[in-house]
Amino acid sequence: MYYIVTALYCEAKPWIEKLGLTSVSDLHKLRAFRSDEAVLVVTGTGKLDAAIAVSELLSTMPPGSEDVLINAGICAAGSGAEIGSAYLCVRIEDAETGRQCYPDVISNPPVPQRCLLTVSKPYRGTAEDEGSGTIGTSANDRKDETCGEGAGILYDMEAYGVYAAASRWFGQHAMIFFKVVSDFGAKRTTGADGEDCEENRLTAESVSELMSGHIDTILAHAESVRNAITRVHAGKSGLSDAQKAKAEALAEEMYFSASMKREFLEILNYAELAWNEAGHILEEISAKLKEDPCGNKNDGKRYLALARQMTEQR
Repeated sequence: MYYIVTALYCEAKPWIEKLGLTSVSDLHKLRAFRSDEAVLVVTGTGKLDAAIAVSELLSTMPPGSEDVLINAGICAAGSGAEIGSAYLCVRIEDAETGRQCYPDVISNPPVPQRCLLTVSKPYRGTAEDEGSGTIGTSANDRKDETCGEGAGILYDMEAYGVYAAASRWFGQHAMIFFKVVSDFGAKRTTGADGEDCEENRLTAESVSELMSGHIDTILAHAESVRNAITRVHAGKSGLSDAQKAKAEALAEEMYFSASMKREFLEILNYAELAWNEAGHILEEISAKLKEDPCGNKNDGKRYLALARQMTEQR
């Protein structure tokens, strides 16, 4: 099943129509819709409301091991983006606390990847809106290794709250954050009547139109992710005999315990099934071991953390 999370009803409307979702009346005060294949919740704006709604939904309808969560909605962009363009968020940061999370990308993404900053009020295109985190410590076109060379930052108000709540039920590999650019910051100006007003105000219709153009792409990616999860849970090995033998030899070199070796093999299998990159991880770790051999299990933990990091930053 797909668990779909939107902040606004106008973001949800195209999903409801596309998937034939009907209103759910037994989920307390949640605004939710479902079918046999998907359930959608409209959280309201802000990370707190998002976290509360997601927690309520998932505690009432706990997901299965092969289910996928999709957070889809509009966002503001800094630089290097166009209105209507869609992005997969690979790093999400809370602007208030600087806390970060890294949803895994276990299937080749159909759209470019970006970093996302969750802010507490609508982004207005100024540095003071960027908060205290490391994404927002410099200009919008900050170069960030995770997000790509010179990639602009995206801004929303819910994603970090969604991730924080959903991570109690979903692994980071089973959460997808798609954002569609709707504006470049809600600029403020003075109207003809002298009132403070907002330029480029979006309408419900324009938001629904922006979202509807990307639903097929998002669903295709979500299906690919779910298939990868199914293969892993079915115990299917993506590693060749040669790769497995090399991994086991390296595990001995790194003084891995039985549990560390099992996790190492799972990481490699996961990387191979998702991106065909187990060989690259094995080669890089092997090269580093030649430069800095392990002397004990504590040294080996550094290399296990490296393998984990290589998949998290993919």
